[in-house]
Amino acid sequence: MTAFNSDITGSIRQCADRFRQWCVDDALPLWAAAGRNAGGGFLEKLDTQGNPQHDANIRIRVEARQTYVYAHAAALGWYPDGRHVARSGLDFINRHCLLATGFDATGPFPGMGYMLSPQHRIIDDTVDLYSQAFYLLAAAWCHRADPDGPALAMARRACEFLDDRMGSDEGGWIEAIPARLPRRQNPHMHLFEAFMALYQASGDAWYLERADQIYALFRDHFFDAQHGVLLEFFTEDWQPDPARGTLIEPGHMVEWCWLLSIYAGLRGLDLGAEMRTLYAQAIERGVNPVTGLMWDELTIAGEVTKPTHRSWSLTEYLKASIALARLGDETAARDIPRLTGLLFSTYLDAAIPGGWHDQYDGDGRVITDAMEASTFYHYLCACAELNGLADALDGRDAMAVPA
Repeated sequence: MTAFNSDITGSIRQCADRFRQWCVDDALPLWAAAGRNAGGGFLEKLDTQGNPQHDANIRIRVEARQTYVYAHAAALGWYPDGRHVARSGLDFINRHCLLATGFDATGPFPGMGYMLSPQHRIIDDTVDLYSQAFYLLAAAWCHRADPDGPALAMARRACEFLDDRMGSDEGGWIEAIPARLPRRQNPHMHLFEAFMALYQASGDAWYLERADQIYALFRDHFFDAQHGVLLEFFTEDWQPDPARGTLIEPGHMVEWCWLLSIYAGLRGLDLGAEMRTLYAQAIERGVNPVTGLMWDELTIAGEVTKPTHRSWSLTEYLKASIALARLGDETAARDIPRLTGLLFSTYLDAAIPGGWHDQYDGDGRVITDAMEASTFYHYLCACAELNGLADALDGRDAMAVPA
């Protein structure tokens, strides 16, 4: 770890402490209390005052993301009841969200549906690759929080399902069952994250080999080296989609910067050039000069196609800055306090402690009227990364926590 001067190190430590206090004192207790249902699962959203929205349908990915949040918090020692909340979340998924009952890791994984009714019945049985990726990520961290539990065996069965039912002859995995186009980098990005987390949790190279496959897709198809950007939409054989192939999301570009840093560490590679290119191009092309926030979507040519700002892109910008700071980039390190301050002055400047605004318009006005539970995944991970960096700069024996 490169040593920065005491002003930078001290500022990063202060930001890390502030973010951790928000998670530990405010967000984790709020969402464990108001954001759960009587069956041990999680709600789709709260209103802006923190009241449960029991009548909302629930994307099943939310169950997996929130299970991840509490498992990761438990592994860090940040939430005393985290292991119980995470175990209840995983049990809820296995009882209510899978396409067959009775899954206990001794038999085949049946696939996970897409949407639940408020009564916890599957109302959309699409097997969405994106959602399956978060089941794997949740299981990886449930294992780290509770190594004696069944989560790792469940993850192995889910991976076997992906290979057997969703593997593509063109590389990677299909979008969904039933199959659909265009293909996207996004679910593969999250599978990349999940496979690396499973490798870190288990030490089993079987998972890292699957991450290798996704890195190859990034290298050969997702990353447009000519323009220095990340492509989003593709045909069956991984050519840019004719209708949407020039669209880019700056938030995903910085998210890949962070993920590449983890992969490089696991494989002993130098991916600094790709990381710096994605980071620089995301900032140059994607930051709104009025708000300082990242556009949700634009074209390679620079036309802003979604003139809004989701909160997750700022957390990924922060994580990418942390990743580059770990490589000794002082400019990125100096940006960490600014980005953390921006996060607290915008998205986390909510009506209740532990809440958030999910989206702003291009002029800096809040345009959401509820708090989506799925966003907590981004905040918790960014907070863990920031605290890991601060601990490393302090010379502490910090837990390795990239998720």
